[in-house]
Amino acid sequence: MLLLILESALSSLILALIVWSALRVFRVRNRHTQSCAWRAVLVSSLVMPLLIPVLERVTYTAPSLAVEWMPVTPPLPVLEVLPFVAPPMARSFPWWTLLMIAYVVVASALLLRLAAGVSRSRGLCRSAMRLNEPWMRGYHVRVSDAIRIPATVGSTILLPADWDRWSVFQQEAVLLHESCHVRRRDFYVHLIAGLHRAVFWFSPMAWWLQNRLVDLAESICDDAALRKVEDRVSYAEVLVKFAAEGAGARMFGMSMARGKTLGRRVERVMSETAVHRPASVVSRLLIVLLLVPVGGLAAGAWAAQARVVEPLKVRFQVAGQPAPTTAPSVPTQQPATPRQSVTPARVGAPSQVQETGNFLAKWPEREVPYIISPAERAAFETLKTDEEREAFIDTFWRLRDPSPGTVDNEFRDEYYRRIVYANDRFTARTGVPGWQSDRGRILIQLGKPDELENHSQATLELDRATGRVINTFPSEAWRYKLVEGLGQNQVFVFVDSTGDGSYRLQSDPAGKGGVIPVPPR
Repeated sequence: MLLLILESALSSLILALIVWSALRVFRVRNRHTQSCAWRAVLVSSLVMPLLIPVLERVTYTAPSLAVEWMPVTPPLPVLEVLPFVAPPMARSFPWWTLLMIAYVVVASALLLRLAAGVSRSRGLCRSAMRLNEPWMRGYHVRVSDAIRIPATVGSTILLPADWDRWSVFQQEAVLLHESCHVRRRDFYVHLIAGLHRAVFWFSPMAWWLQNRLVDLAESICDDAALRKVEDRVSYAEVLVKFAAEGAGARMFGMSMARGKTLGRRVERVMSETAVHRPASVVSRLLIVLLLVPVGGLAAGAWAAQARVVEPLKVRFQVAGQPAPTTAPSVPTQQPATPRQSVTPARVGAPSQVQETGNFLAKWPEREVPYIISPAERAAFETLKTDEEREAFIDTFWRLRDPSPGTVDNEFRDEYYRRIVYANDRFTARTGVPGWQSDRGRILIQLGKPDELENHSQATLELDRATGRVINTFPSEAWRYKLVEGLGQNQVFVFVDSTGDGSYRLQSDPAGKGGVIPVPPR
């Protein structure tokens, strides 16, 4: 979850930088056009956590010609998740958990603060007195003793109690300014921007975007008022007067003269002579259509991951080659290091060097024969190129990751550790790697047994009923308290009937366990 939020924040930042650069390059001065563009960025940023996984799924299933222009991987077949998940590794310190807790605490505090401000504003509107004066032109206007400067909450214009002492010019200017906020629905845009800031509070872009939208909204409403009153000096005096009186009650809304941008607003009102006209419907639609591919590009960039597959022959080197760095030793009594056996990728290899294409084509048999499902194996056989196979392998491990939000893949790491352990403990004198033995297969699939009974010495026993001598070969009995799909108290018996360390699994349908006498060959 937190990783998706981080990816969304960075994608939104990329989108904002693209829009900001485009406005600079094309020298867009119209504030209506700028406001429309940044509103589109706000909406895109809020839906980015939903857009990223949706776009990733689309790019995996869409025809290649439809998505080849995007920085994504080729379409992948649908894989089934392995039901068995290895236990995660013990970490030294839960940094990721602490980060998640810190994010939730700060985001919750900001959301509660936002909800409290909106609730307080709604309460002021309900307690305020309704006005029906001729100069109000049918707008929903109320008077409250708790405020000192005009403000807009939703579609309601709130006026302070001394409104009746205003001049006619001041009443006209206030109504023109606040009614523009009502028509533009700036309160709701401000509310959405506050929600965006609470969710992405760690991103500077979220704070900047809310301030930018408020600044543009105030400037546009100033232009709407100046278009009617045409007296810039008197209008600037009204703004300065309201700013000197203070805000009054703390509330969430669009106040006419509050904030650090008042100085710039007054300076702009006094210096500029042109008033920007609202953008046409065609212009707004064109801006939205242009932002659709840009937003898709920013969200789709996260599907462009390095699909580099590290074969097992590289992950676990044989003796005489550099030591591996990605496979730590198994925490057992005896260190499990691949010192005495070749790796699965090198078994039966005609030479020390093997082509990557040949290796990838036989990847299911060389690395994951015990955990790949028949459907996955059939899907892998339909792949034609190494790029498709690499993407398949990446998805194969990613779908088995018990904690997708972390950097490590505990399932994959545990799987390779079991291979190393099996090679170290179960490699026979015939040279067959331990992971390819029966004991290695059971270890890889089920893990270490709950109980182990070891009979390492061969004995001769006399069957008194028949008078025959029976060989009892070295054997091991592994007991598992619970095996998914098989039941409780499952016992697997391995017998070394050849005396070369090749313990083979003997069938025990009744699950009785114990050492099974095997007649000589």
